[in-house]
Amino acid sequence: MRGTKILQTCLLACLLALGLGAAAARAQVVDEGYVAISGSTRVDVLDPSTNTFTSSIGGTGSRNLSLSSDGHLLFSAGSNSVQVIDTQTKSVLASVPAGNIVTGVVQAANGFIYDCNNNLGTVSVIDPATYTVVSTLPIFCGAITATPDGSAVWANSLTFPPLAIVMAVIDPATNTFTTFPLGGLFNVNAIAFTPDGAFAYLAVNDGSGGRVLVIDTATHAQVAVIPVGTFPGAATISPDGSFVYVANITTANVSVIDTATNTVVATVPVGSFPRAIAFTADGASAYVTNGNSNSISVIDTATLTVTSTFGTGSRPWGIVFQQDSDHDGVLNNHDNCPGTPAGETVDANGCSISQLCPCAGSWKNHGKYVSCVAHTSESFVNAGLITEAQKDALVSAAGRSSCGK
Repeated sequence: MRGTKILQTCLLACLLALGLGAAAARAQVVDEGYVAISGSTRVDVLDPSTNTFTSSIGGTGSRNLSLSSDGHLLFSAGSNSVQVIDTQTKSVLASVPAGNIVTGVVQAANGFIYDCNNNLGTVSVIDPATYTVVSTLPIFCGAITATPDGSAVWANSLTFPPLAIVMAVIDPATNTFTTFPLGGLFNVNAIAFTPDGAFAYLAVNDGSGGRVLVIDTATHAQVAVIPVGTFPGAATISPDGSFVYVANITTANVSVIDTATNTVVATVPVGSFPRAIAFTADGASAYVTNGNSNSISVIDTATLTVTSTFGTGSRPWGIVFQQDSDHDGVLNNHDNCPGTPAGETVDANGCSISQLCPCAGSWKNHGKYVSCVAHTSESFVNAGLITEAQKDALVSAAGRSSCGK
């Protein structure tokens, strides 16, 4: 155990001493976004460094988009189907017939995919192994979202009699659900969770105008009601959880809510009929699709002003960006080693030396472990990620460790 700690300590100390840890890794990040073009039923691939589209993916839906937690799959909502897209090859792996008027698609941690069939009042459950619908749940939803850890899926619904708005919480392990009341009669248009999953922000619309309800996810208690613009159609939380951006469709603006105070701190004018919002991986920019303006507005999250507006295809709707969940500088869809410890330098595949040569691995003997560290460290030197001196220190620490013994 002491030898293992020596290696881990040396790894962090060596890399951070010369500033080659997170700073070097972050330089690898190249954002990639996806925009659903509802007028042409395609998804366009967006490079936010130039605000240009680099390619298009045909045969997709045209409404909301979502990504798998590892970023390798993109889910597209069509009128009557769900498309599963490989984000590396930019190809459609499957188009799954679902219900009528699919408004959203999400994936749980166990891989099952759920879509909201708004016109049928159901949620389809799709098996990720066969891409077929294996169950249909009687949930009258308009919005559907997975919790950050993927352990549950939330979808709004209603009961009758008596007529009441509720939130359905689906357990992916059993594909059963429970409900809790929200109170009042209104449309729930969007559900967004804080990164820690502690609170849910619901964008709702009723006769009194647009509001955001804040729900404690542990108790299901409503802890705040925040007035926003009329007909809030989307709500997205910044990567650090500090702000909720709400797209107000009929007032053509975005309400920015501070999650520390649950108050609106800014209202940012955007284009006509804003549909969806997505943040870049670093959280520095928020992109808003303007459905009737055929454009995207880019909001600088530091100044809360629109810094750019550029054209798109006809009626842009859903938008998502690849994220860097472990903050190692490699976006999820290209990260073969998720969960990199903070501060460790990674290669182009998002893997650190300790991940490529884990002490707890199935080593034939101690020498095999040391050989792995030596060869991997050398490849990091050749890639300019660490120095020869750092490599020597890592190999020496590996030799003194008990790994593989």
